[in-house]
Amino acid sequence: MSNKLLIALSFFVLGFSLQVYTQIDVITPPKEFSEGYISKSIVENYSQSNLNWANVDFNSKGKWKIYCDRNEVRILKNPNVTSIVIEKLPFRTELNVIGYKDNFLKVQYLDNNQDLQLGYVEPEHTFLWQRALCGKNGFPKKVISLTSINRNTTDDGDSDMLYVAPECHQNMECGRFKRLELFFILKESKEHDSYLISASSDLSNGGGMSSIKGWVKKNNVQLWSTRIAYLESRGFEAHNAYQNKQICVFKNVDVNDNVAANINDAFINSNKVVRVEEISEDTKVNLDRPLLFNLTEFDSEDRTNKRDLVVIVNYSEDDAQVESEIRKSINDLKARYSEINLLFVIDGTASMQPNIKGIKDALNDFIKKDINLLGDMDFTASLTVYRDKEDKANEIFPVYKSVSLKSQQDQSDFLSKIEGINCFSNPKDYSFNEQLYLGMKKGVENSGFKQNSANILILIGDAGNDDDKPSNVVREDIDALIKKYGCDLFILQSTNLMHEAFEGFSDDAIHWINEINTGSSNSIHSETENKNLIISTKDENHFQNPSATFITQINNEGDVVPASMITSLLYDELNYIRKKYNKRLVDLQEKINGNKSWDEETVRILAQNSGKSFEEYMEVLNSEGHVSVVGQTNMKYYGKDVSAYTPYVFVTSKELDIVIEKFNKLKGMNQLQAAQALEDFFTDQLKIMHGLINLPNNDPKIQELKSQTVEHAWNELFNVDFVYPELSKVKIGNLSSGSLKNKTVKKELNHFLKTVQSFKLSQKEQRDITWTNNYNSSNNSEEFLWIPARKFPGMKSYN
Repeated sequence: MSNKLLIALSFFVLGFSLQVYTQIDVITPPKEFSEGYISKSIVENYSQSNLNWANVDFNSKGKWKIYCDRNEVRILKNPNVTSIVIEKLPFRTELNVIGYKDNFLKVQYLDNNQDLQLGYVEPEHTFLWQRALCGKNGFPKKVISLTSINRNTTDDGDSDMLYVAPECHQNMECGRFKRLELFFILKESKEHDSYLISASSDLSNGGGMSSIKGWVKKNNVQLWSTRIAYLESRGFEAHNAYQNKQICVFKNVDVNDNVAANINDAFINSNKVVRVEEISEDTKVNLDRPLLFNLTEFDSEDRTNKRDLVVIVNYSEDDAQVESEIRKSINDLKARYSEINLLFVIDGTASMQPNIKGIKDALNDFIKKDINLLGDMDFTASLTVYRDKEDKANEIFPVYKSVSLKSQQDQSDFLSKIEGINCFSNPKDYSFNEQLYLGMKKGVENSGFKQNSANILILIGDAGNDDDKPSNVVREDIDALIKKYGCDLFILQSTNLMHEAFEGFSDDAIHWINEINTGSSNSIHSETENKNLIISTKDENHFQNPSATFITQINNEGDVVPASMITSLLYDELNYIRKKYNKRLVDLQEKINGNKSWDEETVRILAQNSGKSFEEYMEVLNSEGHVSVVGQTNMKYYGKDVSAYTPYVFVTSKELDIVIEKFNKLKGMNQLQAAQALEDFFTDQLKIMHGLINLPNNDPKIQELKSQTVEHAWNELFNVDFVYPELSKVKIGNLSSGSLKNKTVKKELNHFLKTVQSFKLSQKEQRDITWTNNYNSSNNSEEFLWIPARKFPGMKSYN
């Protein structure tokens, strides 16, 4: 069946079916990979980034095609992260897998001259599928783009960025997407904070690599595990939801005659009694903004079982509560920066011998002189020196635990430890590499680092980690420690050579800079000073995230970073921390003094201390220090009582047309005829969903489908709730026969059929409560519609 026909016939099925292989010991590619017949177990495994390539059969017919999932994917000469890099391939480059060795894939690819080349690639930097990842029901995972609340306004209007790598950094932008676009998920990032998305669920059927859009931040999209979205109540929808209620309460509004008249006009014909409570004289009402609604319940007997609509329009937050939160943030900030914890992790192998004297001199000057210039901030310091496994095992990791640099005696003792560092290696087995990761781990574990404190990790070395003699510590372990302690990083590569060991050190440094900067407003920038390259994330306009600085040599000729430069850059690093603290403190204090300008940094601090997300707190504080409260209503969601935003159901325009067309055919039928038509409807749609459209209804597979309950089928087709308790238990195959013998089922079925037959949206509802936007899926242009859940069949209230 063609993709076009599939879309035309189905409701909510934009996906594809999977052929499940029973063979699991050896994984073989499909006869034609482009047909998309892939083992479900592979899909599930690969979605978790743990596909066992060791079980893949590379000798069978068919090709295992994979694609680079980011820019500058390294093709290595040998299956080792420190191997020579043959070249770096761009995003979406096609590769053919021909083997697997030491956790690396051996691949063929075409270079710029269209010559066939061989090399090794890390599996985690690729994606396998020509189709979208699938959920547990076998259908493609989808997301809807919902641009973030704190995004910057752009010339393109309501849009946000796409990226060529999962880190989603500013210098990796590759395009924009619009609000309310439909995308399919090809891959989830290892850090679980971004998705690789495509405009089509099927890249092999006309979509092609051009359909792959790039990586998007998770907070800018909504995963469609269900078609229900809880959105803010808007205009007519909020009004209509409460038409039959009898009390409308307006709180905290200035009820002069004009405002009262405007409010009453907004609810004309609503039969509500308008009552005013808690009037605030200085609160201004902006009626040009949409009215937002909140549900409140009262305890008095005369209002028992009544739900009161509270309309709160742009009211001022209680000043005492805001001030209390700000003062708590100030106290937490002071506690965080009451002590700055420094950890020095230094390479003690032979290659550092020519550099160590300058490093000692620089650290001596820094600790003796420069720290005293940073005011009355207190510093602690600890030291770890790492080598390699063969280098006198009992001296691999001299570790000196944290001491206070405020004490002259402790400071003197600490400097004597630095002065006593000796650099050496075992000449019988020396390969530049050393136990970098293990040294960093031991250093952090023995440092004075505390969570929610100011921690600075200072790494000084030249070559990368020794992967030939692994210590069971990997780079991800260091990532976790940096994140756990919120570390600022200062990384010095004292010298640099054209050698893979030195490249490994640089690669790690850049990786940690990117890790530090993920989710930050800071940009990564670089500058050169003589033959030295300085890469940094420091930005005095954005202090909210930890910072990172990396210093290395440009020419790879073995020159040494001068001691004076080390001293200067370390001072700059700590001075930046001091400025960060002072600016945060001043910003928070100004809020108490009446400054009404709420910058992003302050909001993030307040949000963190109040237990809210940034987006939630932005709803508490707008640019005028006011609040807008979103609408809430009560409903049953999968059998549970929930209080949430007004629920809407997402459909496309084509899907809605099909729904209305099918349901309209039920009009004029008696209950028995309608029940039979409903049974046929469920059967036909499930056949389409499971790729069984050509099978007759008496086929065992179709009979198995008809054995599903109505609730199960409704959830599978529409991914929304079904509110009829007894009808939900009836099997599809019994709808036209046995179900009608039960009076309760008969009553519920009658109500459901009326709901189905009356399903439509008025022009006013479409104008006021739906958002539309064009998108392209398999060359078919459609629109999005958001249908109020109360209107959608099966979701409509039933009493």
